[in-house]
Amino acid sequence: MSVGDQPRVRRRPLPWLWIGAIALALFAGWLGLVPRADQRRSVSTDAPADAVPTDPLPHPAGPVSSIAPGDSAELVNRIAAAADEIAKLVARLSPNRDLDFDQELLAEIRRILRELAAQLRSLPNEVVTAAIRAYLDSGEDEATGLGFKVGEGGLLTDSPSMRMFLLDLFADIDAPDAVGYSIGLLNASDSPGEWALALRNIAWQDEPGHHRELLRGRLSEMLDRQEWLADPDQGFLEAFDLAVHLGDADALREMGSVLGLRDAQGKLANNGITHAAFLAMDRLTAADPGQTVGLIQSDPEFLDWAPRHRGALMARADVRDPEQAAAAGQYLLRADVGREERSAFLQLFPNPNGVLADSLISTPATPMDVSSGMERDRAALELVRGWLRDSRFQGVRTELLATEVRLARFVPSGEPSGAGK
Repeated sequence: MSVGDQPRVRRRPLPWLWIGAIALALFAGWLGLVPRADQRRSVSTDAPADAVPTDPLPHPAGPVSSIAPGDSAELVNRIAAAADEIAKLVARLSPNRDLDFDQELLAEIRRILRELAAQLRSLPNEVVTAAIRAYLDSGEDEATGLGFKVGEGGLLTDSPSMRMFLLDLFADIDAPDAVGYSIGLLNASDSPGEWALALRNIAWQDEPGHHRELLRGRLSEMLDRQEWLADPDQGFLEAFDLAVHLGDADALREMGSVLGLRDAQGKLANNGITHAAFLAMDRLTAADPGQTVGLIQSDPEFLDWAPRHRGALMARADVRDPEQAAAAGQYLLRADVGREERSAFLQLFPNPNGVLADSLISTPATPMDVSSGMERDRAALELVRGWLRDSRFQGVRTELLATEVRLARFVPSGEPSGAGK
């Protein structure tokens, strides 16, 4: 969809269960907030004049034959031949790809890729990586007709193109070698899906932070790509997981800068970028709630263009920590926190929910155990009751009473205290 020019920022009801569908639906409903003009990335609908075409580039077919253990040239031919087979199948797909016949063709494409992957894995690493490098360096590619689908461990189960299929496999066959190639590819590729895989390949070899600054810079650069923000593909959106991997306040700010971007008609950009950015922020906050809580309290301007999102993130505060408990109270008393934002906070607080899904780069979080969830609920209930006894919170008393009733249902012997009587 087209997105108008905008600068970007530089800068539970269910207890302790990780419920993807509820979280996705709930957070998707909290959109419709306009960022401040000086705190948003610029987005335009015009692709740069030198953008790489999206149509696959043609290449000559290679013979299919047995491959000697050291014959990388023959292996390149085998890759090219598989790409040709796939291209013929893709050409037969219907426009909407919703017929039974389409599913048979896609199944055949997956079979070809599986068999090619098995053959590549059976050969010496140095032969395979040399062939992958040669194919990628040639600039050749074929669309596969498949999506960009992340599976267990961050490897793809479906790849949209032959190049992405090979970049994905590269990291699994020889991760250190894939890093060097991926760093160079970021300077040459205009494909967001290829960027996503290159960033993943580098991040997987980031311990102990050798590539951290490179990754930070590339994340920011990626989010400044006008054409990618305006018309994001799934690979681009999956790459937002890099912020979760980086896991710091700068990554939070980068993701926050994407929230609330609007299209040329002034409507919220309904192309997935807002949701993907918030999901990354939410996962980052779930992993380290103290960091996000501290940022929200230390910088009142952070996310002031997205109050519902800010309230939802603040609801992740783990008030078993005295500092986070104090910050949550101060937040509720802030003059700039309006009713809409306060409601988003109190309806979710304390929010240990999460999304069970495979991640491209980061390690999926471990769901909170039952005991910890009960401790967190109990601490939240005690804190809310303390607020009800504090005259400073008189202005939000009605909302706090509703929160107390909700939390009391989840805490053993947590019947409403009658603090509002």
